[in-house]
Amino acid sequence: MIDKNELIKLLPKLIREDDEIKGAIISALSGVVATKEDITNVIKTFKDEIKEIIIHFDKRFEAMDKRFETMQEQMDKRFEAMDKRFEAMQEQMDKRFETMQEQMDKRFEALQLQINSNYLELRSAIDNIGDRGGKGLEEMVLKLLIEQNKLKNIDFSSIERRTLIDEDGDVFPRSYSTDIDILMENGKTILMEIKFKIDHRDIYHFVQVSKLYEKLFKKADELWVLSLEISPKTLKISSEFPVKVMYGNIK
Repeated sequence: MIDKNELIKLLPKLIREDDEIKGAIISALSGVVATKEDITNVIKTFKDEIKEIIIHFDKRFEAMDKRFETMQEQMDKRFEAMDKRFEAMQEQMDKRFETMQEQMDKRFEALQLQINSNYLELRSAIDNIGDRGGKGLEEMVLKLLIEQNKLKNIDFSSIERRTLIDEDGDVFPRSYSTDIDILMENGKTILMEIKFKIDHRDIYHFVQVSKLYEKLFKKADELWVLSLEISPKTLKISSEFPVKVMYGNIK
């Protein structure tokens, strides 16, 4: 009996040199070792299965894509509907705000008209009081200024009130009428504006009246503004006009 180890040493040589032994060995191994054809068939079968799996997953992914597209379309439609609702709400809100703004504007206009009307009524009442007081109010102001040593003694009887009318509209609107106090002293013509409390607008008006007096008669020698009270602002502004300001208190 041939030893196993010896057979292993002889076998390669026998396979190379003896075709009969080679064929017997190949026949014996054909049922155990895969041939090239077998391997090719296995690879082909594996590839076919892989292709089927890929096709299967492609179909599933395609179905998923369609589902996502459908969901996206539905979401887009919902968002579009929501946008339209928000736009409609925004338009309604804008219209409400516009209506509210118009109502507030009308109320403010009505309030402003009422304030202006009340102011004109109050101003008219004050002017009427001043007109009724007339000479007496002016004499009171002059006396108080004299007592406070703000003004030298004046002969009240020498003060003349004259009405000036701008018929041609050179200084004021045509046919504008206003009054002015005139003091003739030592050959000088002194125009006077006498108020309990003077305002810068009164000073401006007084200067314009002096221009009308100059047009109608002659240029006055001096312009006096006499007031018991004057504000710091009015006092500062008065320095910009050719007037002499005599006052009692600054308030």
